[in-house]
Amino acid sequence: VDDVLRNGGVDMVRRLLGEAEGLLEHTVRAAIGGVPAGAGQTEKLSAVRSLLPVLGASHQSVRDQYFSLLEDRLGIPYPTLASSVKRMLAEDARETVQRTAPAPNLLGGSVERPRVELDIVRMLLARPELAAGGELSSSMFIDPAVQQIVGAALEAQEAGETLHAAELAGRLLDPAAQALVFELAAGEIPDEDVVEGEFSDGVARIQERLRRRREESLLKEIENERRSSGEESPELQRLLEEKIAIMHERKKAAAAR
Repeated sequence: VDDVLRNGGVDMVRRLLGEAEGLLEHTVRAAIGGVPAGAGQTEKLSAVRSLLPVLGASHQSVRDQYFSLLEDRLGIPYPTLASSVKRMLAEDARETVQRTAPAPNLLGGSVERPRVELDIVRMLLARPELAAGGELSSSMFIDPAVQQIVGAALEAQEAGETLHAAELAGRLLDPAAQALVFELAAGEIPDEDVVEGEFSDGVARIQERLRRRREESLLKEIENERRSSGEESPELQRLLEEKIAIMHERKKAAAAR
């Protein structure tokens, strides 16, 4: 600064300061610089998620400035940004609590459940028509209570019924599943304009988890078959073909995102 002041004077210093990129602008540009112009809302909000540590630690007035910049750069309305960031911050807070202690359920005691599965059920309870997409099956899920809820929702959808949370809970035999329905129905869901994208994203994560686990299982089966029957085994060839098919599925799913 001293050198510039000596060589160019006060006017040059003022000009350089006026042309310098502000801290907020630089932070936003670094976070969303890789988002293509034609990106969908889900991809844009994924970039916003990278700013959560900054947004969570900022005063509301500073956060508002970030939202204004993001609105201009991404084309997402301010109310949508504000509600989405609020939800993501709440999710991160819940996830932190779940890592330190099991979450209590409504029946007493404690139980740990996969958060992505709970998010899917929460949206499904608020928007039963999401079950009509053909993406779901109860076997995709790990949690037994979630399996029952999704299974009942799919049966209702196939029968052409639209069930509210209380009606759906009444069809469940497991008290833990019934309690989970009421617990999740009382929670917040994404805004109307992003809920379908959030739902599809959650289902894609579940599907990727299934592919990853099947691939891990296949590696063990391939190794065992190779040891027991040799490289020419027809079963080994079948397992290798299945592994290749799963790898192609994962690449295709990653490209779609």
